[in-house]
Amino acid sequence: MFAGEGRIYWARPGEPPRPVCPDVTRAYEVSAGPRGSVLITEVRNPKGYVARLWFPDTGIHLPINRGHLGISPNWRPGRIFYSEPARHFFNDSGTRSWPEDDWLAVPQVRPRGEGYRLGPG
Repeated sequence: MFAGEGRIYWARPGEPPRPVCPDVTRAYEVSAGPRGSVLITEVRNPKGYVARLWFPDTGIHLPINRGHLGISPNWRPGRIFYSEPARHFFNDSGTRSWPEDDWLAVPQVRPRGEGYRLGPG
């Protein structure tokens, strides 16, 4: 999994990369999240998402906006990372952290269309 030119791509050995999550057009960072999810940090998302947790096996994602993070519209969180031992998310400057359970409590979204559910493997 990687981000390139704002989009997300999925690659398996011996296969060419294919685009996934077609509504993500301004990805800043992609990294591992909790419980088999992928953490996608976004910039200037039209829906106001700062990040989302995407579960490739089911296609569900949890959109995280500024209200979920308790941050003002003018503050930019930068990259967001997940720490499994701490069970928290952190911004890259280390000035903020958010408990895993708070993010996992965000209402689920199941987008329509292709490119969201990859299935196991």
